[in-house]
Amino acid sequence: MAYIFDSSPLIILFRHFYPRRFPSLWERFESMIEDNKIISVREVFNEINSYGNEDRLIEWARTHKEIFLKPNREELVFVTEIFKVEHFQSLGFGKK
Repeated sequence: MAYIFDSSPLIILFRHFYPRRFPSLWERFESMIEDNKIISVREVFNEINSYGNEDRLIEWARTHKEIFLKPNREELVFVTEIFKVEHFQSLGFGKK
């Protein structure tokens, strides 16, 4: 079983749970990454990097780029179907 992280939990983790204060949390987190139990998607990596601030999270994401997976064809088709629903079109992906 793997946990798929969105940007929000990563932001909270890096901004509020400092490694020196919570060493066992960070040890377990890194262990789960090494065991492929924590993954994310390319869009989360892009979102993290779009903040423009050079902080611990951006640095970490750049050194752990392998956990940010590209969607496969089946996933892309599924997302296309989601965005055919008018309600979800207002999310504004791709807009700045």
